[in-house]
Amino acid sequence: MVVDPIMLDLQFVMETGQELDILNFFKSFPITCRARVEKIENNLITLHVQPPGSVCLEEQEQTIILSRGLPEAVRARVMSFNLVNGTLKLSDLGYVGSRFGDRMIARVQPENPLQVEIETNEQKISGELVDVSLSGVGVHVSGHGFQRGQLIHITLPLPEGRVTLPGKILNVIETNGKHRLSIGFTRNAQEIAIIMRYIKDRRAEILAEIERMYEQALHAKTHQAG
Repeated sequence: MVVDPIMLDLQFVMETGQELDILNFFKSFPITCRARVEKIENNLITLHVQPPGSVCLEEQEQTIILSRGLPEAVRARVMSFNLVNGTLKLSDLGYVGSRFGDRMIARVQPENPLQVEIETNEQKISGELVDVSLSGVGVHVSGHGFQRGQLIHITLPLPEGRVTLPGKILNVIETNGKHRLSIGFTRNAQEIAIIMRYIKDRRAEILAEIERMYEQALHAKTHQAG
């Protein structure tokens, strides 16, 4: 019988009492919760996960396991999750792959829709900000006249004021009739400090929202049980 190396590694993690992290993304931001492996049986892993980040598991079909006992991040299917007692059951494990690191860049979604301006030599159009990081932004636009490698200027209306940065179109993807532009900033301009503060503030807001979500969900479920 072929033994899954991931299962062997997790067996060792369990036997040595190591903690690991369960990772999910909420509004593009990575949210982790601490966990311990309690049982491994028939390719089903039972873990105990800690709040409040565990609340993200309620809406997930898949999650990610991070551990020093694993050679890389592992993707798993969520079979069941009990918010009240913190029991999580996972199956169908597999390595995430080399592109996982890109997702771990500190990236946040705006709380409310933000209209941005993209300017090229020929035109100026508006779009909606999808997410922002220190290295670039994602933007939805209704029209499509952009190409990979194209140089642009993008203006972001942030709480501290409007910020204009030079950028390059890294990718263009069509989804649901809209085009998503991945734009990388092309130089470490002074305005990056403003974006850094915006990301920091949004991170604090998102973590506070996770706390509220957990408390509300726990209250609702304990009330139903009672």
